[in-house]
Amino acid sequence: MSVKTVSVESATTARAARQPNESVGDFVSRKAKAYLALTKPRVVELLLVTTLPTMIFAERGFPSITLVLATLFGGAMAAGASGAFNCYIDRDMDKVMKRTKGRPLVTGEVTPREALVFAYLLGIASLVVLWFGTNPLTTALGLAAILFYVV
Repeated sequence: MSVKTVSVESATTARAARQPNESVGDFVSRKAKAYLALTKPRVVELLLVTTLPTMIFAERGFPSITLVLATLFGGAMAAGASGAFNCYIDRDMDKVMKRTKGRPLVTGEVTPREALVFAYLLGIASLVVLWFGTNPLTTALGLAAILFYVV
């Protein structure tokens, strides 16, 4: 009699895949929620709550709507990318902490590879938005923030 073992990686891949009795809509919804959770939306919310008033204070009035949207959208994506990179790096520690054991990489909703690709794409997209919507300094600060949070 042999004992069958299932690796953590294959168990993670099995949960991340569409389940046999799961509709396409349910699968897409489940994956979207998992990807959103990777971004640590509560941290992003704190960024957004402090960014707009600071912009208004610095401008001594309301900045252009294009600048505001680019800053908020690009900043939110940069913060989300940071969170996703952090989830990828800390996935082993997250398994043993009560507060973090429900994160998508721990539960298997998202595979480590999916999380890493998502983090890179979101980070690159944030820098593109900041580059074209704001200025090079803001873009550099966005990149520095991603690196600072991750490292």
